[in-house]
Amino acid sequence: MSEKHMIGVATLAALCFTISAPASAQPSVIPPSLKNLPIKQICASSNLRYMLARSIIDSYAISPKMLDWNDDGVIEARRLVTQVICDGGKLTAAQEAKCYGDKPQMGPAGPSRSQDNSAQFAMVTDVSTMFRSALSTDSNLSLGDEKASIRFRKVRAVTEPDIKRQPILGAKDGFSTAAEVFSDDPIFYEVSCVIAPEKAGSAATQGLRPTKSSSTPSPASPLAVDASRAVAAQAVIDRFRIRGKTEDLWIGRDQDGFAGLSGATFALNRDEIAAKQNFDMHLVLGYAFRALQHRDVVLDAIPYLKYDRDYIDGVKPTSVNNVNNIGGGLQSRLTFPVFDNFYSALIFQPQYIESLRNGAQIVSVRLAAEPQPLVPYLGFVAETPLPNLWASAYARGATNYYEVTRDANDRSLTSGKNFWHAGGQVGGVLMFKDGTFTGLSFPIDYTYLYGLSGPYKSVELLQVAANYTLPRTKYITVGLSYTSGRNLDTFEMQKLYKASLGIKY
Repeated sequence: MSEKHMIGVATLAALCFTISAPASAQPSVIPPSLKNLPIKQICASSNLRYMLARSIIDSYAISPKMLDWNDDGVIEARRLVTQVICDGGKLTAAQEAKCYGDKPQMGPAGPSRSQDNSAQFAMVTDVSTMFRSALSTDSNLSLGDEKASIRFRKVRAVTEPDIKRQPILGAKDGFSTAAEVFSDDPIFYEVSCVIAPEKAGSAATQGLRPTKSSSTPSPASPLAVDASRAVAAQAVIDRFRIRGKTEDLWIGRDQDGFAGLSGATFALNRDEIAAKQNFDMHLVLGYAFRALQHRDVVLDAIPYLKYDRDYIDGVKPTSVNNVNNIGGGLQSRLTFPVFDNFYSALIFQPQYIESLRNGAQIVSVRLAAEPQPLVPYLGFVAETPLPNLWASAYARGATNYYEVTRDANDRSLTSGKNFWHAGGQVGGVLMFKDGTFTGLSFPIDYTYLYGLSGPYKSVELLQVAANYTLPRTKYITVGLSYTSGRNLDTFEMQKLYKASLGIKY
């Protein structure tokens, strides 16, 4: 057995012993590099999970060139502390140099590891061992001591769809526990901070203790109150989602599919000479409630507000595009297994829309069913035969019932014309990852609804886009798009090309 493995076994044994020891026992023995994490400073951060990961990374003295793994200026702290990035998968020439040096020395076990490679491997092993060993019988854990601690409470179990979307969650090497802890979308563990009041002459010793043995701080401590408020505020912020359309609210920021989202968009153009202007904005703001789960059945709910605006002042009357809708609703999705490796999702979506253009008010209810067979491309993002090109696709059946509660002033919608549509929606996305074209994506969506009753015998909408995520961020995009068909809320005809700035969160 190698020295590294002996150290890992000894660490695991010590951790397990400490967790089972009574509350009066000495502080837990944890890996030296994780023994003195600045818990109070971490708790003061606006992003607790990220700051915890960065503090762990700093304690292993990994160089900046290794942190910028994709050479795009983005530090993926969660990935670095939960995945051995040099083992498995395709590496670029720059990544191979980071892992094995510019002139790697070949040995019986392959190329020799760089110092960064060894440090990152040791970090992932230590972090995984620490979190696995700290799990108490009620699936809760606490990092720190009586002076300051970060508590993790498990609120949702991992399901097969979660593993397909994020394979690290199903890792057989034990790294999956740490991946669950650091995941912020979806959230498997809720995170909170407990800061005890300072006492003169006391020295803080940090360790790993079970939640039940942690002391409760005085609520009068200003530091404890400030840390608690900061963590509570961040927990609320983490659950907000900004997208360009309601269907994308389901995709979390930690999922591979997030890279292919278009995001909320904004564009404005004014021609003073011709006295013409164009305005475009599509924004959906949602809040993801904590999921309810029973075994492999998961119920998600996301209330949302939305604003859709397309305005082009064309030369000809037929060239005018004018949509101006505001509204809100609730998306709820029940995901459940049908049989092995085949899940399905039922979507229920009530919605209220008001047209600021013509004054119409519409209440609608949408029911949809989306099969999720958990095979490559359907149900999760997978790599294509082309290097660094990934793809996903979907198909869902849908039926929409609309009730006009206030007439449009142009009589395009009247309260006596309630109607019902049924049909389907298909689409997908191509996206580049970890290569020269990283950040480039091509989403496409097509909807067809047949009019079972009401004034519209059919409704079609095609949306195609090319988006590029700006370097050093995964939230800001620029893009080109084409839309052709009827607006799905108030049914104005649209046919337009546009360039826009986008944001997604």
